[in-house]
Amino acid sequence: MQLFHTSIIPSEYDHQWAAAELPDDKEGIELLILTGPFQNGSEEAIVLDKMIKACRLGDSNYFVQVLEDQEIVNLVRYCRGKIPRFVLMLGITPRQLGITAEFAFSAPNNFLKSCFFPTAPLAQVAYDSNLKRSLWEQGLKPIFG
Repeated sequence: MQLFHTSIIPSEYDHQWAAAELPDDKEGIELLILTGPFQNGSEEAIVLDKMIKACRLGDSNYFVQVLEDQEIVNLVRYCRGKIPRFVLMLGITPRQLGITAEFAFSAPNNFLKSCFFPTAPLAQVAYDSNLKRSLWEQGLKPIFG
């Protein structure tokens, strides 16, 4: 589908009109975790599970969305206009979410009435104790701890 193809709006942005949406049973979640691909049972999956448990969130309070490398989604449309209170971006850039704002890395960023926390990819967080500590102390603990 090609809606606009000009030097101002290249066709690569047509995805902004795609219909990907948060599952119905996940509307109203507190935490949206956006990450790149990882294998079930891997060290990355274990670390992610520990992070979620440390936040003391029930299954209905969070959702993990895996984005392929450089996949771009329209976050506002994906969340049906109701972006969760907290969005953890593990290796995901604002550009991949259709956001043109610049976010401070490994720090909370208030945007669209939500708190966005961009940090390193899950694979890097899993093996770097300094990143894990920073993510917990600056991002997750103040909100969920």
